[in-house]
Amino acid sequence: MAGAFLTVDPPPEIHQRLLPPEAIWENQQLGWTNSWEATPEFSASWTEKLVFEERPPPFQVVKEQDKKDGAVGDFDSTDLKELVYPSDPRAARYVVQVDSSTDCEGWIYATKPSRLEALRLGGRATQRLNDKMRRRVWRHCGAGASPTKPEAAPVETTQNNQSAMQSLWKALVEVIGRRSLSEIPVDPTAVIRRSHYDLERYQQLCERLLPWDDVPMLMEMLVAALYSRAAYGYTGRRGLFDSVAQGAFVFSVSRAVFDYAEHVDDASNDLAFRDMLALLPEDLVKTQWKGSTLQPVYVLCRDHALQWIVVAVRGTLSQNDIWTDCAVSSVPFLEGAGLRARLTGLACRTGRAPKTGCKVRA
Repeated sequence: MAGAFLTVDPPPEIHQRLLPPEAIWENQQLGWTNSWEATPEFSASWTEKLVFEERPPPFQVVKEQDKKDGAVGDFDSTDLKELVYPSDPRAARYVVQVDSSTDCEGWIYATKPSRLEALRLGGRATQRLNDKMRRRVWRHCGAGASPTKPEAAPVETTQNNQSAMQSLWKALVEVIGRRSLSEIPVDPTAVIRRSHYDLERYQQLCERLLPWDDVPMLMEMLVAALYSRAAYGYTGRRGLFDSVAQGAFVFSVSRAVFDYAEHVDDASNDLAFRDMLALLPEDLVKTQWKGSTLQPVYVLCRDHALQWIVVAVRGTLSQNDIWTDCAVSSVPFLEGAGLRARLTGLACRTGRAPKTGCKVRA
């Protein structure tokens, strides 16, 4: 007996293999206990939606990211949290995105959710007085990659603070330690009289100086002054040191709301530095905008027009800079020999003047 069987091709696979998102937002809000906590999944009531701005979920896929053949799955906040914080740490495939526009943990801060993607003067890398929201991005690092979390370079602040205090104490002992109590000035006008005396000595010193006729050296010194100003980054670009009143505002009242030494992100400082000197991004070799005691802020860059390699060190702008100033001590420059003496010796050994833009006199 013969039988016939009807064969039908299997239906196409309906559920494609879901690919994880390339980037995930993690959102947090400032709670009633003044500590950071995850944003709520859903608003509690319609009154909360009416009074407060709607907050994003704790985890969400980054908007406008490219989808690969439409295979990116529709993940809810719970699924995204499992991807970012898996129960098995060995299965982690996401790493925090840390760059010059974020803090050392990848967070950016804002007063409300709608302001997280808006530009802000000084950047969003530091929490300010009215900031109630923060967000960071987790990037997919792929299978087999090492999803280690970037960490900021350790700064030995405690040891440096102790060194600064020891140096300050040593300086005080040198000044008043060898005097009796009766020899220590307690007259409040002594500071004023001392200032007038120092000013007279300074004027006498300037009168003894020889006339300056080295114009090329003077031009290079003027350019170096521009680098000294640019080392203040965003603060110098906004002209906040152009007057005594503005400088006093930066060091006093402004710190309660916005500390220009700590709250400005690295991206804003880099942009301000390059803007003041007409440099390209690739001209910045190394920048360190967050200093500490005995570790000042500096910028290492290339100036192709002048063929210079410049190391610009910022002056006093923060409390750490003040401690560093207290710890400094005078040392002989170039082993006590002047710059011109060193250049003269170099010219005698090589038979030609060095290419420094200054004239060498024996």
